Amino acid sequence: QADLCGANLSLLALYKHLLKLGEFAILVLPIRGQYEDLLRADRLPYYNLNVGAYQWVSPLSYSQEEEDTRIAEWLPRMREGAKLVRKIIDALGVDLVHENTSGSFMAASAAEQEHIGRIWHIREFNEEDHGQRLWPSMEPYRHFAESDACVCISRTIFRKYSERIGSDSMLRMIYNGIAVDDYIVPDHVPFQDPHNVVLSCAGRICAGKGQKLLIEAVALLPEELRARVRVWLVGPRHDEDYCQQIEECAKSAGISDQVLFMGVQVDMRSVWGGVDVAVVPSRFEAFGRCAVEAMLAGCLVIGNDTAGTAEIIENGSTGILFDRDSASSLALKISDALKDVMRSREIAANGRSFAQERFTSERNAQEVFQLHQEIVAKRRTKYYIAG
Repeated sequence: QADLCGANLSLLALYKHLLKLGEFAILVLPIRGQYEDLLRADRLPYYNLNVGAYQWVSPLSYSQEEEDTRIAEWLPRMREGAKLVRKIIDALGVDLVHENTSGSFMAASAAEQEHIGRIWHIREFNEEDHGQRLWPSMEPYRHFAESDACVCISRTIFRKYSERIGSDSMLRMIYNGIAVDDYIVPDHVPFQDPHNVVLSCAGRICAGKGQKLLIEAVALLPEELRARVRVWLVGPRHDEDYCQQIEECAKSAGISDQVLFMGVQVDMRSVWGGVDVAVVPSRFEAFGRCAVEAMLAGCLVIGNDTAGTAEIIENGSTGILFDRDSASSLALKISDALKDVMRSREIAANGRSFAQERFTSERNAQEVFQLHQEIVAKRRTKYYIAG
């Protein structure tokens, strides 16, 4: 895609490292957007198809008639995009196409038609986190099963798609990678001002991310602690009705002036540098990029004990987990963190060291690079034998 979502930021770091590793790679965008600014700034090569960011998904709320209408309108444009990708494949002699999301099929379709390797990078649950489903009429899970590989960014994602596909033979679990230098704040120590503690939740503001749960938890804090807390909600107002629910919840708790909607922030390193506690309340985090970013910055991370978040955080060691979807449990964990600052700082420091070692973009790229090499070598061997 062409926006500044976490999946694209992960792709950017991956792209840079693949080039450094000697892989001839070219990034393809379906439409213009802010992402191009980053590519231009780093003088990275790319193509822009300029056909539109069409995907083979529909909201779960759609009726069959609405979904059929979307398919009829979008499918011809998606096929046009696939034709353009085929031209790039032919012009450059491409061996392998790597789709950065399960939600798009244009490039993978082109690869299938050209009889070259194809990989899907599955970075989302779809139904659970994005409230959307892949079009059943296009048999997406069959396409995944017939590809050379599907990269799953967490064990949770691996399990879901293994069940949907009916096999895990082509699935590869590779944790996301974060460009450490872009987020590390080595001298940040949380809780420097006990009278002004900043809690932050980053991501598009919608029910799936659970920001309202954080506000409910703050409302449950003892009055003395509640008065010391500020809440930063970082991200686009994706669901205005949900944003209003958050505002009403804060108002009823008497903390409206303590809750700040910060909108989209490009320089998240600076944001995290001013945060004491990063809260990840979402129920279905495919990986948990924001949790890792916050760890790298030295924040104490408190996350929902579910999905990818539970894989990233070692409870009580590199972060803290609260009982799934429980505002009262979250309130208790926040309260404990504020009462025992020295322990909280120790956990935050452990989290930073753990993230630096485990979730680097270099490690991610090396694993993806190796997978690319395996697929291309395997396909060439088959071609040689067949020829």
